[in-house]
Amino acid sequence: MTTEHESRDEHTPVRTDEPAEATATQPQEDYAADAPAAVSPDGGGDLDAPPGQPVDDLPYSEPDGADADGASAHDDAAHDDVAHDDATPVDAAHDEEPSEEAPVELSGTPTERLAQLGLELPATPAPLAAYVPAVRSGDLVYTSGQLPMVDGALPKTGVVGDEAVDVTPEEAAALARRCALNALAAVASVVDLDSVVRVVKVTGFVASAPGFTAQPVVVNGASELLGQVFGDSGRHARSAVGVSALPLGAPVEVEVVVQVG
Repeated sequence: MTTEHESRDEHTPVRTDEPAEATATQPQEDYAADAPAAVSPDGGGDLDAPPGQPVDDLPYSEPDGADADGASAHDDAAHDDVAHDDATPVDAAHDEEPSEEAPVELSGTPTERLAQLGLELPATPAPLAAYVPAVRSGDLVYTSGQLPMVDGALPKTGVVGDEAVDVTPEEAAALARRCALNALAAVASVVDLDSVVRVVKVTGFVASAPGFTAQPVVVNGASELLGQVFGDSGRHARSAVGVSALPLGAPVEVEVVVQVG
């Protein structure tokens, strides 16, 4: 067998006189012929492949100006990306905000709805002066103004406002809800609560700091409870009034008019 090698600078393919049955090595020789000349370690010229040695087996050095650590840094970055992608589902699950609780589905009579809300009618608050908690006239029941009494005492006192005041609007709305519950107790003192067919009118008074104008937000606490207890029949006309002070220093007072069947 004879093999001739030309200069690698001219990219001359390697010729061989090997028998045709040695075709299994032909793809490798063709690849070696098509490959560019290898660069010497000092960057000063091409390397000739020794006879029978493909260019792929020659030593390789980075071209001038190349970052020897570039490939490693790239691999590390790719690894970091993969690790980040793998962690994404865990992070997303961790950052996912808890879902809000579904609202309570209410049904049945007003008394049954109160029970579904976990509420019980309190004892009718004793009048503070010469009046009664509620009066029936025809098919209407009028309550006196109800304070947010809990076990005979006010949980908070003072005025309602946005900044540096005694009671925040959110706290006052919760107190207005308590006023509405006390008003229902006053209604139940003269008629069966389940006989109420309509909430007609709600009037709310809010002890307000100077400049406070969100009285409707506060009285919503009462209106929302009545809507929960009576459903569509709890939708009513309403007034929300700001005042400078209320009896006993109460932040809120609510009175209710209902229709009975």
